Amino acid sequence: MLKPKLLSLSLITILMQSCGNGSSDSISTVLNQSPQISGKLEYLDTPYVTAGNRVYMVGHQNGSFPDLGWHIKGEMGGIWNHPIK
Repeated sequence: MLKPKLLSLSLITILMQSCGNGSSDSISTVLNQSPQISGKLEYLDTPYVTAGNRVYMVGHQNGSFPDLGWHIKGEMGGIWNHPIK
């Protein structure tokens, strides 16, 4: 008896959320208005690494993930999530 009521309440809530007026700004407008750091164009093809506790990312500053490995050809570019041992 409780399950159909909960399902109905969930559906009504989802419908009410979807009927709201959302932002009509395009993603390019939002990104242009967000804070950013200006850099030099010659740095776009230089590598970077961003390390966290379990995940790290290796790529170029232009947003690409080229093959950067030296010990195994074609390795190391991308997002890495190592398993917990």
